Amino acid sequence: MHKKSLLLAAIVGAFAMLYLPARFVLAFEIFGKPVKSMTYQWLGPTPRDAEGCIVGLREINAWECEDQSVFERHAYGCELWLRFFGYADR
Repeated sequence: MHKKSLLLAAIVGAFAMLYLPARFVLAFEIFGKPVKSMTYQWLGPTPRDAEGCIVGLREINAWECEDQSVFERHAYGCELWLRFFGYADR
């Protein structure tokens, strides 16, 4: 019985470790342009299916919609992405 509990805990732990990164990858174009808000704050990578809110500038995209919930839901992933690609202060 103890081995089954450990196996179940390992499966649940592995699922939890993969769930958040998978959600992030499905929500954003991880190799796309970075996005800045209208107040010049870095938000994260370009969300998928956000054509109505994005204005393409040379090397970055500007976010024109008031709703920034996609970035808020994935705040930790966006922060890591910005740091990895060198857009956030370290």
